[in-house]
Amino acid sequence: MSDKKQLTAADIRSTYWRSTFLLGSFNFERMQSMGFAVSMIPAIKRLYSTKEDQAAALKRHLEFFNTQP
Repeated sequence: MSDKKQLTAADIRSTYWRSTFLLGSFNFERMQSMGFAVSMIPAIKRLYSTKEDQAAALKRHLEFFNTQP
């Protein structure tokens, strides 16, 4: 049996609904990274089992990336 972790349909739906609030935390330092990181929380919780790994994944998604609202 494989130990491969996969997202469920509920994880994908939750990520989608959270993504509707992407611009809720827009700022010029990190642009939409906070909204994107918040929308990724269900997927991150499913894919990473330890709190340390989850925190590292969230930190990676909080980096600056260029977007245009």
